[in-house]
Amino acid sequence: MGRFFSFLSGAVAGGILGVAAVVMLTPLSGEEVREKLRKEIKAIVDEGKRAANAKQAELERQLADLRGENRA
Repeated sequence: MGRFFSFLSGAVAGGILGVAAVVMLTPLSGEEVREKLRKEIKAIVDEGKRAANAKQAELERQLADLRGENRA
């Protein structure tokens, strides 16, 4: 489980750094840069939430399986 969260935090950090680099190098106005950055950060956060929810569901299934095996 530690490897998953390590990967997830690395992916999120890499995504944020990548977005920041693209936004800083793109010739847009200040408001356009802020709007683009808001959208990109929201997309990254949403992806992180989806990954966390998927992992939570997987762990809950594993826990249910273990509880079922322990009772039998």
